[in-house]
Amino acid sequence: MQEQGIVYVTFLDDFCMTYNGIILDDSRIKSDKITKLLSYIISHWNSNISVGELSDALWNDEESDNPANALKNLVYRARSILKKNFGQIEFIKTGRGYYSWNRDISVNADAWEFECMCEKAKTIKSVSEKTDYQKKALKYYKKRFLEKYTDCYWIVTLNAYYHTMYINEVVKLSETLYACNDYKNMEIVCSRALMTDDLSEDVHYYYMRALISQNRQAEAEKHFKQLEQLFKERLCVKPSEKICNLNKEIILNHDNIIHRYSRGAVVCDYEEFMKNCEIEKRRIRRNNSSAYTVVFNKSSETFLYTLKHSLRESDIVAACDKTHYIILLSDCSIDNVRDIVKRILDNCSKKQQKDIPEYKLKKLICDVEK
Repeated sequence: MQEQGIVYVTFLDDFCMTYNGIILDDSRIKSDKITKLLSYIISHWNSNISVGELSDALWNDEESDNPANALKNLVYRARSILKKNFGQIEFIKTGRGYYSWNRDISVNADAWEFECMCEKAKTIKSVSEKTDYQKKALKYYKKRFLEKYTDCYWIVTLNAYYHTMYINEVVKLSETLYACNDYKNMEIVCSRALMTDDLSEDVHYYYMRALISQNRQAEAEKHFKQLEQLFKERLCVKPSEKICNLNKEIILNHDNIIHRYSRGAVVCDYEEFMKNCEIEKRRIRRNNSSAYTVVFNKSSETFLYTLKHSLRESDIVAACDKTHYIILLSDCSIDNVRDIVKRILDNCSKKQQKDIPEYKLKKLICDVEK
């Protein structure tokens, strides 16, 4: 909630000014030139802006027989709109050969808050606090700086400045979330960033990393193909070597699973596992049988091999995340399941694995047909 008596300006979304709960947006201003005028004066709120500088900022190379007079008329219209919406307050001051924001009136903007949060994040050592500031910063960035008005050189400059800052913060936060195994939030952050910049290779890289880390390799591979097509159509180039190598890693890991685990239980990704669970639920409903899932924590690098070769060929194994595996056991009673789990744990002991895995079993409940 904004404080009373302070003008709050939105630059990183559709432009608007809020004062004492009253909102002045494009629909009320009804003039791109006035929006640009207000934006420039507010962006330079602490400066006296010469008539020449302000004219150049608004008209660029457009011809005007009398730019000073045209600017005077524009300022008059802007003041009239401000008074009509916010009351009899002089927001724009006039001096000898210059205009300025009335510095007796406090002003704040989302772009300044965004930059402030980014700067604070740089100074904090605590990972959790740094992450909090980064997340707060990214919430401010909804669109590029005044993205509807990029026909002005100064808007283009600030647009690029804030967008570079935003992408850098997305990458830093993604690196932190990846290190903390927070892949879901990493995916959300990158997905949102790609909505504002679908050509940022660093963001695409971390988005694919987030999918892979959630055992959604098929989605990551599909995303790479779409990215490849996008770069070909828009830039006439291929994605960077870094992203191409990541895609090769997906393919290699997929091939390794096929070759290393061609016997015993079926090994698949988590998405495919959940599809098999849904199919099994329908089978249970038809046949009045039972099935169970068991989640194990990953006790060693060789645990997947032990797990797979302790199960039947009809059983299914998948990785939930980096530290857990889940199995689907069909046509089993609870006693059968306990025997299977005991066999897995015994095999771990025989292979002298350092830590015996913990587990949690759950009966697969089919949905009741309506």
